[in-house]
Amino acid sequence: MPRGRPASAQTELVKLALEGLDAKIQALQEQRAKLAKMTSGGGGGGKAPAARKSASVKASAAPPAKRKVSAATKRKLKAAAKARWARIRAEKKG
Repeated sequence: MPRGRPASAQTELVKLALEGLDAKIQALQEQRAKLAKMTSGGGGGGKAPAARKSASVKASAAPPAKRKVSAATKRKLKAAAKARWARIRAEKKG
């Protein structure tokens, strides 16, 4: 803590900083809601901001969703694996 300022001035500065941060957070949440409404048409299903925040925290902690592979890609992967194993078996036979 700097020596030039009394503790009450420090406390006042911290309070002002917190108020500024709260105002920025509120503005960002409003901007996010507008963008979500533009992209999804509903903006999160009418959830309260606190519920939306906790849901986003849970989503970031969860592992990413598995990517879906099309049937055509699965066939190609299967054929490539069969060919690879056939080549390995042929090399073993000599």
